[in-house]
Amino acid sequence: MSDTESSLLKIIHRILLTIVDWTMVKVYRLFGLKKEDVRMKHAEIYLVVTSLFIIALVAGYNLLPTITWLGWIVLGFGNLRVVQILSLNLLTILFDQSPTHRKPQEARVRWHMIALGFSFFDIIMVFTLMYQFLNDQFHILNDKHLSFIDSFYYATMTMTTIGYGDIHPVNDLGKILSTYQAVVALFFLIFAVSGAISRLHRASHAHHEEITNY
Repeated sequence: MSDTESSLLKIIHRILLTIVDWTMVKVYRLFGLKKEDVRMKHAEIYLVVTSLFIIALVAGYNLLPTITWLGWIVLGFGNLRVVQILSLNLLTILFDQSPTHRKPQEARVRWHMIALGFSFFDIIMVFTLMYQFLNDQFHILNDKHLSFIDSFYYATMTMTTIGYGDIHPVNDLGKILSTYQAVVALFFLIFAVSGAISRLHRASHAHHEEITNY
């Protein structure tokens, strides 16, 4: 690895750690939990709570759609969650780090698969709200009065790269948002493949050790 590549990786590593520190570690500190005391159960509780919070925000906007500022708040928090999700998964696959102080190899695969499940759901919910809210404000999709179900459907189809075409963007903002989600979906495919390969590698390694010890 060249010095340039090494320096670039160090910069990326530092950026990812900073994002996770500000969006996850500092939350633990609010509850009196030090970074070195964080265990897998704390990270999993964090995922459950943040997912419930996103659901509450989406439900709040659907119950009170005329409160525009609520939509903008959800939009900001949702994008922060997307950046955090990407950072957590990139730390796992690029630098073999999990958000706990257990040995990375012991926690890596379990954390990776659990985080992927929650993250996939969270991102669909975040984009559901973004499509619904921005369509209400700027008419970014061909359906002018997009319901929650319509938005959820379109976000899921875009995330899974199916795209039936019955709902589609009609202006630049809609195209940018759809492209944004498609890129995130591509990252998720990479994360899922990486997690599956890691799981198979660990299973194969454990089987090899069992045979060797026998």
